[in-house]
Amino acid sequence: MDQEADEPRGGRRARPPLPWRRPAAGAAEGRRPGFRPGLLGLAAITGATALVATVVLQGVFGNVRTGEPDGPAASGPLPEVTVGPPSGEARIMIVGDSLSQGSNGDFTWRYRLWQHLRSEPVDVPVDLVGSRADVFDHVGQRLGADAYADPEFDTDHASRWGASAAALADEVAAEVAESEPDYLLVLAGLNDIVHGATGAQTLDHVADLVAGARVPGGPLRVVLGELLPIGGTPMDERVNAEVAAFNQGLPALAAELTGADSPVVVARTAEGYAPATDAWDGVHPNARGEVRIAAAFADALASGTLGLGEPYPRPLPEVPLGIPWAPTVTAEAREGGAELRWREVTGATGYQVWQRRVAPNPEEFARVPDEAVSGTTARITGLLDGADYEFAVAPLKGNTPGARSEPVAVRPVPPELPAPENLRYTAGTGELSWSAVPAATHYGVWRRPLDTEGDCPPPEEPDSCWQPVSIVRDAVSVRLGPADAGHEFAVRAHADYHAGAVSEPVAVEAEPEPDASE
Repeated sequence: MDQEADEPRGGRRARPPLPWRRPAAGAAEGRRPGFRPGLLGLAAITGATALVATVVLQGVFGNVRTGEPDGPAASGPLPEVTVGPPSGEARIMIVGDSLSQGSNGDFTWRYRLWQHLRSEPVDVPVDLVGSRADVFDHVGQRLGADAYADPEFDTDHASRWGASAAALADEVAAEVAESEPDYLLVLAGLNDIVHGATGAQTLDHVADLVAGARVPGGPLRVVLGELLPIGGTPMDERVNAEVAAFNQGLPALAAELTGADSPVVVARTAEGYAPATDAWDGVHPNARGEVRIAAAFADALASGTLGLGEPYPRPLPEVPLGIPWAPTVTAEAREGGAELRWREVTGATGYQVWQRRVAPNPEEFARVPDEAVSGTTARITGLLDGADYEFAVAPLKGNTPGARSEPVAVRPVPPELPAPENLRYTAGTGELSWSAVPAATHYGVWRRPLDTEGDCPPPEEPDSCWQPVSIVRDAVSVRLGPADAGHEFAVRAHADYHAGAVSEPVAVEAEPEPDASE
């Protein structure tokens, strides 16, 4: 499971301006005055966040937790609150852990949501904000990577690999103060549960996070995502039980946290999500999982409470899975096999190799056993001599294969197949025999009439006058019959589909003797 990642040397990377970004809306466009704290201000915000967390845990519902004026707690159900989108550009901050930050080779669900909001007919002017723009290098185990599957979107966010909701609660006030979001999208808490917290305790951590986000002030619309189940780990049963408890209590927490200018709604991210098919390692979403998460947040944003954009189209689109970068493969033929090589693909945790016979008798692609693959090489054995093959390589991210390479062609190096020697006919038995040829898998026996005139191409050549008699396997002789008299015979060794040299012919002039046993 995720360990909280350390910052790379030099801190968060500087982000160059993106050419498609709209200029930020100013106060004249209806934005609240900017709050840009200095170092002392950030320290004060952090202290205030800790104080707010204490207040929340004590159950005091003042303007910090609900956004409402201080006073006695209201009894009965909270009123429904509707706060529409801001005028001008909507600033969205996504706060979470590895599921939101993503890793090398991911599009991320942030990308899927941004695409939805910016595409026709939705076309909402949005600005994703936050102090980060990176993904995680899950192979090198470091922050600060930038290998998005498609970097052409607003990559800003406030998520960090391995972060718990409890840790994010201590940081979010400074993030909000710096970036001034209108919307806070939260998908956090799984790491709390993985490291021992219960679902109820994790709900408290998320409440602290929302409280901290409200410290800088101003209207803040909040969407809380359900936690996602995991699969294929030793802790599935315990974690998923607490995840279910968290998700069951999330709507009540959202209602409790909702304030007059700060509604809190739930994104049903766990609905229909299956770690076996929606995650690349049973935990982190693959492209299909990204779409499911983005769709749930888009639906929540478009709800009557928030009114931003449109629900995500249904049915959900089918999207290609895995790393989209195919390797470039080279192949070298070997005797009875081949050796493949390729360069490492960013984000790949392994590789799949596929092969098929092209000719003769074409086959469909089939996966090569994993034992043949080592790093960025594959040593293939057991190929049929004389056959043509194609190979392709796909990067693996966890259990999810990505884009396959262009196929490379290989014909194995055939063994030497000299002409069979000592071809002789035994009249008494009617047996035609010869000496074995090393590496031969079978022999072709041919004949032609003794009275054949002119030149005759060798057996198996176009316009040859030689006629096939039999194919002999696991033997070096064949019994001839009366019809074979008046012919000469030749034998050719074969290794699978590769044909060797043809023997010197031997004549059978008299009628072969019948088998005495017949």
